[in-house]
Amino acid sequence: MKFKNMIKLLVLVAFAFVAVSFSTNRASASTRVHYVDSFPKQMRGIWYEVVKYKGQKGAEALEITKKKVYQEDSDGSKYGIVLHNVNEKHVKDHKKAVMHPRYAGYYVDSDGNKIYFLKPFNVKKSSKPKHLLSNTKFRGHQMLVLYDAEYNRDFGFFRTPKLAKEFVNNVN
Repeated sequence: MKFKNMIKLLVLVAFAFVAVSFSTNRASASTRVHYVDSFPKQMRGIWYEVVKYKGQKGAEALEITKKKVYQEDSDGSKYGIVLHNVNEKHVKDHKKAVMHPRYAGYYVDSDGNKIYFLKPFNVKKSSKPKHLLSNTKFRGHQMLVLYDAEYNRDFGFFRTPKLAKEFVNNVN
């Protein structure tokens, strides 16, 4: 009888150990960083935003391709980034360049959403990212949210200019 109780206790301890190790591995997996070489297909395409600045409304377009992000302002000026592999060597960022090199990755938040980040090559991998991107829905419409941590602002982009004009006061 004592031997049976000892075996039951060992099995119970082993089961508890497996359950605890499984739950801690699951929690740490959500904060794991995954590096990517291209933007996901659901983010690619042209996105529109209407902004208010000094009483004037201005339109901006953001185009995301497999490896590039272009932004064009109302005045026609273009600028953007080019996505590189995180392990590439000798990537240079020229101050006067129109396209700046970046690497990207994502992590999964507590709700199961993928939050993408962009970082320049001259910062440590452990530093907090200055730009975050995520896909979401706003009133049933697909929306791209760009968060700029440097200025603590978020920007909402929509698939059509009509939706951007409609939601300009509700999002920003």
